[in-house]
Amino acid sequence: MIRTTIPFVHNTLSKYRLFKSTDTQKKFNNGGFTLIEMLVAMFLVVLVLALAANVSFSSREDLDETLFDIERAIRFGVDEAALKNAMIRLNFILDKKPQKYSLEYGPNDNFVLPQKLFEAVDTSEMDEEERKNTEAAKIAKKFNKIKEFQDSDRELAENVRIIGVGSNLYEDMITDFQASMYIYPTGEKDKGIVILATDEELASISWNAFTSDFDINYYKYSDSDFVNDVERQTELALEIFGKWKKQ
Repeated sequence: MIRTTIPFVHNTLSKYRLFKSTDTQKKFNNGGFTLIEMLVAMFLVVLVLALAANVSFSSREDLDETLFDIERAIRFGVDEAALKNAMIRLNFILDKKPQKYSLEYGPNDNFVLPQKLFEAVDTSEMDEEERKNTEAAKIAKKFNKIKEFQDSDRELAENVRIIGVGSNLYEDMITDFQASMYIYPTGEKDKGIVILATDEELASISWNAFTSDFDINYYKYSDSDFVNDVERQTELALEIFGKWKKQ
């Protein structure tokens, strides 16, 4: 933003100098700036920096709001699981724009999740019809949105993206299609982690199965190449996931 604005500042000052009086030109015949020109330049630079800071603040604000909402959803789900005596799931839809998530209630406490649900399945090459026949899609039909929490899916802010979701039920980090965290009537929940990204940084929110504590961490990019490079962001997310998995 700053690089693209410097020519604008220079052009603005050049146009301004065309209207200077002859006397002023004589005083500054070596190409120096008048006091007014310097003040204008300082104002424009401050304005650019303020706009850049505002963009950065907005990204962190949206990121924090998303992290807070995920934590709130899980806490709400724990209470609902006990109240309804039913399994609750926090379901993330990762392959849509914008990405979405929802809190849903399912069958009663006698329902058992099939082991096949947690086997690694590559859905990247599947068409829509094939995805509907996966085990995850079949299980999804047994769950309904908790209207007390939301009437429709929660959408992520435009500048926030979920890179991956991890759980003690899955061997690998899930990066596409759908990922779910389950909460049980006993108060237990899946141990999990969600890793998100903005143009400024990565962040993770993780939790354990039996405690009510949440751990939030931020990871600044080491260089500007990370900003639009999803592959490098994913590599960093996999490192974070790997360390979390060993805990």
